[in-house]
Amino acid sequence: MTHRTVKAGRGIEWLKQIIEIIKGNPVAFLVMGLILGVIAIIPLLGTLAILVLLPTFYAGFCYAAREQTHGRMADIKHLFQGFNEPGRIGPLVTLCLPQVAAGVVAGILAVILVGGALLSGGLASGGDADPTAMFAALGGSGVLLFLLIFALFVAVWLMLIFAIPKVMFDGEAAFPAMKESFSAALANLVPIIVFALIVGISFMIIGGILAFIPLLGMIAAVAIFYAVVGVAHYVIWRDIYGDQAETASLPPAPPPV
Repeated sequence: MTHRTVKAGRGIEWLKQIIEIIKGNPVAFLVMGLILGVIAIIPLLGTLAILVLLPTFYAGFCYAAREQTHGRMADIKHLFQGFNEPGRIGPLVTLCLPQVAAGVVAGILAVILVGGALLSGGLASGGDADPTAMFAALGGSGVLLFLLIFALFVAVWLMLIFAIPKVMFDGEAAFPAMKESFSAALANLVPIIVFALIVGISFMIIGGILAFIPLLGMIAAVAIFYAVVGVAHYVIWRDIYGDQAETASLPPAPPPV
């Protein structure tokens, strides 16, 4: 199925649609987000689980969002739908490879840039541990590191934004789905960036407000974030690929009684 190109303003419209879907059944979507938030804060194992299984969990959000959109209430158990759909778990887990690779590259960049900055700061101070020189050297490298990692993970999201629903709903293989997702995302880069900026700024504000509530505020912010981003994969996919993709993804109607 071919994708279409939309205008920058669609980024705002996507967010409105996401909010409407979540408002239709906030308990289900926020509890799903909360489950991911709790998993993410488990030391080591939780981080590893999110890294490997996040595309599968987002596929569950897509399924729940589609159910909610078509009058069938989203359910918390839908978060695990990617594990239950025949033939889906393998390709969905494979979708984790770009973010695993990005994580490795980010770690290498951090070692090179931060380590190099600290070394050059020490040399600039004549071998003494001069904090001023080291922080000055670290500042520029820190900005460069942030920009490189940001660009890296944006590229990863472009590969996954349509690949997740295409694997979940269309049964596509992982690598062709990622290739097609990247192409469709590049064709709609401006509205996607607009959407990402709005969501990013919104969560900076939400996070700042909820930070006044120790621990619970952070957990609430993470739950909302996962819910919004998870549903976003469905909303943006449906808009870019149109009614044909939506109709093809729906389960067959029950036979008349």
